[in-house]
Amino acid sequence: MKSLVVLFSNNGSNLEALANNLHNQYFKDAYNNRIKVQISMCISNNAKAYGLKRCKALGLPYQVLEHNYFASRLDYEKALLKLLEPYACDLVILAGFMRILSEYFLQAKTCLNIHPSLLPLYKGLHALERSFKGAECYAGVSVHYVSKELDSGKIILQESFEKSAFQTLESFKTKVHAIEHRVYTQAVLKVLGLH
Repeated sequence: MKSLVVLFSNNGSNLEALANNLHNQYFKDAYNNRIKVQISMCISNNAKAYGLKRCKALGLPYQVLEHNYFASRLDYEKALLKLLEPYACDLVILAGFMRILSEYFLQAKTCLNIHPSLLPLYKGLHALERSFKGAECYAGVSVHYVSKELDSGKIILQESFEKSAFQTLESFKTKVHAIEHRVYTQAVLKVLGLH
């Protein structure tokens, strides 16, 4: 079995897509063995996150660990790692987790993140909006390993599309989110060595 833990802060649409595409499903490894993928735990740092409702509706286990109750980033990350211990997770998946993880956490766990731009373009906040307004002909989505530098880890997968077909920010967002929901699943399976 491959165990995933998903961290999120808000809406949780990528979390829902990952659950629908991966949770309690079987895939094959390089030796043609059937391997089950399970989302063992979902953790939010925001008690008001809509993603908590998604977890409940999907029957996913979840907990809230709010960062603002800790004196420092390190204290929060120590508590987060302690919370992860029982799950022996193979990957930590960031799905709209609006916290920057330190090297301390990243040395303990392999983490993936999804970003709504073709990295290295538009790192950081509001990337989707900045990509929409940018002069490039193409936009897209990147899935990458999390590193100590913001949105700078090794890229696992990218998918691009022509921007010319999208005249409004809303239609652009819809396209980006549709790609995210598909590509994140592909990237997780790639990293796990499954198909």
